[in-house]
Amino acid sequence: MPTKRIRSDRNGKVCLLILAAITLLCRGEGARAEWLIDPEGFHVSAHGRTSCLECHGEIAKKKTHPSPGNVNKSLEDFFRVEQCEDCHIDVLDEIDEGAHGGLTEKSSEELTYCIGCHEPHYQTSTPARESKVDLSRPAEEKCSACHEYRDVLPRLSAEDEGCMECHQRSAADDPKAAQRISMLCFYCHGTNKDQEQASESPSGIALIDVSAYTSSPHSKLSCLVCHPDSAQYGHADQAPGDCLACHVRHDEKIAHDAHLNVSCQACHLRGVIPVEDEVSGQVRWGIDRGPEGVSRSHQMVRGSEEESCRRCHAKGNQVGAAAMVLPAKSVICMACHPATLSVGDTTTIIALLFFLVGFVGAGSVWFSGSLDAGIERSDENKVLGITKSILSALFSLRLFSITKVLILDGLLQRRLFRQAKVRWAIHALIFLPFVFRFAWGLVGLGASLCRPDWPGTWILLDKNHPATAFLFDLTGVMVILGILCAVVRRAMKPSEEILAGMPRPDWAANGLLAGIVLVGFLLEGMRIAMTGSPSGAEFAFVGYGLSRLLTGVDLTGLYGYVWYAHAILTGVFVAYLPFSRMIHMITAPLALALNSGSEHRDIGE
Repeated sequence: MPTKRIRSDRNGKVCLLILAAITLLCRGEGARAEWLIDPEGFHVSAHGRTSCLECHGEIAKKKTHPSPGNVNKSLEDFFRVEQCEDCHIDVLDEIDEGAHGGLTEKSSEELTYCIGCHEPHYQTSTPARESKVDLSRPAEEKCSACHEYRDVLPRLSAEDEGCMECHQRSAADDPKAAQRISMLCFYCHGTNKDQEQASESPSGIALIDVSAYTSSPHSKLSCLVCHPDSAQYGHADQAPGDCLACHVRHDEKIAHDAHLNVSCQACHLRGVIPVEDEVSGQVRWGIDRGPEGVSRSHQMVRGSEEESCRRCHAKGNQVGAAAMVLPAKSVICMACHPATLSVGDTTTIIALLFFLVGFVGAGSVWFSGSLDAGIERSDENKVLGITKSILSALFSLRLFSITKVLILDGLLQRRLFRQAKVRWAIHALIFLPFVFRFAWGLVGLGASLCRPDWPGTWILLDKNHPATAFLFDLTGVMVILGILCAVVRRAMKPSEEILAGMPRPDWAANGLLAGIVLVGFLLEGMRIAMTGSPSGAEFAFVGYGLSRLLTGVDLTGLYGYVWYAHAILTGVFVAYLPFSRMIHMITAPLALALNSGSEHRDIGE
């Protein structure tokens, strides 16, 4: 509450402190609009031994209580100053004289709106009592602050106990808490209402089949766990509950994507219709009550059922989702995206089979040589020898030298830089973006599996986060630029002598990489256009620019086909990699590491 500013050079600060203290004594936050009362706070309040009916006597005269027609009103609709004047007539006389609690700037109407400053259920009788009682302390300490310790609160009158049967805020360990709250909620929302209750209910109220609710997954919980703001006036304006207060997000292997702009309820509640919020772009839900107005939303849909996916992923959907239910990004996507370790889709299975066949073929060539010059060994002995060398290197001081070689020669391509700086730059433009993306995705995957409650996890997986959007588009542009530079360089010097030991460019592999990146940019533009340009998407400068060209076009049916084209191109590249010259991206770092960790420099020669 504002205080009167006193302009006194000598006493101004002191007076302001006094007025601030007076403001605090009247509990400036005012009354709460909730229907539940904390029994401990009420017990130590000035009204703790006052009968409920002394202030709420009109309730006894009502035919129905609670009245369903009142739940959407505000607290102001129920306050009457007459509720206070019987006991506080001296305060009203003070207000008539133009002041109360040191506040002289307020009008009479403001000052007589008592609950604007005072919370009647928790207002203490004196400032000293308020400072003396700290309800967060252990029971022995807070109770003995005013009287001898007792393990239970004193009983109220029979009438007040009847009020508290519904209005008491239950303790967390109260076994009847959930049942008590459910009874209060079902008074309006239950299908077993009598005719008079039904006539007073607001139009469009969601009804719940009480018998069906008892078998729902959350029936043992208090309604307030999922609907924390429901037990108060302005009932219809309550914010939706946050499922993540109790649950963690699904990893992408289960949800097929992060789905950060989709509310949990849109997928998991039965009998709801996904709708897109026009302001935030968030996919929320509307309740489909059916012809009898009964909601089935508490009967949860199992996450494995395709039914929940088909709510959004269907032809003609209004939430900007692909018409196909697409699989999760699999292990072959990890070089570019935060993906999963799944291998269940056909494209991934075929690509990995070809990759393994090619890699086994390359391995057979390697094993045809000898570990020690001139000494022939069986394949089993060669495997044992290499395994022994690797383990001995990992658990020795040579690990440092191996790591150094992997970083400087394998990752940063130090040897290539010394031999051909231009070629190194082109190679870095193509190779390093994939290293960056792979590291980003690997951290994101690990965090989603091990630390889903860490906020950074979902920044790494959020395609619309400014950092993710910008860096992923930047690295994609770097790959395209690197491939273009390689083409231009080859066109300018078609007969250039290849340096000794350097593999020739593999144009088929470069073409596949360019196709993967370009189709990826198209997919990103389609996604941004379909989802209404969500906040942060503008930092994806390539995809956002493409989305501007696609705005207004229905892309939901086409998106799935373009997605599969992108996936198939990736699968073809993975399958081709062991047979291509680009295999040196994998074999060269391994060979360098093995050579650096070997006690004999002639291994493999």
